[in-house]
This record gives sequence, C-alpha cells and structure tokens, in this order.
Amino acid sequence: MLTSSFRFLFAVVALLGISPFTLHAQTSTVETRFQTARKAIVENPAFERGTISWSFRDIQSGQELDAYQSKKLLIPASTVKLFTTGIALQKLGNFYQFETQIMVDGEVKKHQ
Repeated sequence: MLTSSFRFLFAVVALLGISPFTLHAQTSTVETRFQTARKAIVENPAFERGTISWSFRDIQSGQELDAYQSKKLLIPASTVKLFTTGIALQKLGNFYQFETQIMVDGEVKKHQ
C-alpha cells in the first residue's frame, strides 16, 4: 500500500507527464510543467485549508527541480499516527478489540 506522500509524488509526476529517468534531459520543459502543476495544486480549493510543501530533486545530480515552501516545518501525519498507536497500545493493551454495536429503533424484517 502506498503512503499518501508517494501517491502525491506519483500524481504530480503523472500530471507533469514526465519520466523520472529523463528529468535531467528536459530541464526547461520540466520547469514549465512544474510551474503549471504547482499553480494547479496551490490554487485548488481542496488544498485551501491544508498545508503543502515539496521539494523534487533529480536522483542522479541532486539538483532541485522544483520546490514549494520546502523550508516549512510540517508534522507528518504518519508520525502522529505512531504516537497515537503507542498510547493506545499502552492504555488498551495488545489484544484490545473495538466492539461495534448496531442498534435499531423499530422492527427488523428479513434482515432489514
């Protein structure tokens, strides 16, 4: 299962229509595509209340291809989940299972 960071990276690369193996050969085209993708992402209302940052680099040269708020300090959701899981394990124990209760106000007929 891909993490949200990897899904985002793949989505951006797909949006740009580029292969990560040919980035260094198409620098000016890639810059234009990054600018177009950045504008589409930053101006998207779905991200209005969120915080976004990224830094894409050429794997071979290490050259930064594009960055947006790359110096901004963010708390990764995955890290927060680790702390939450640790506390839950400590408080509830290793074998705790949540129980889902279904309640009905009325008569059940034919499983409905």
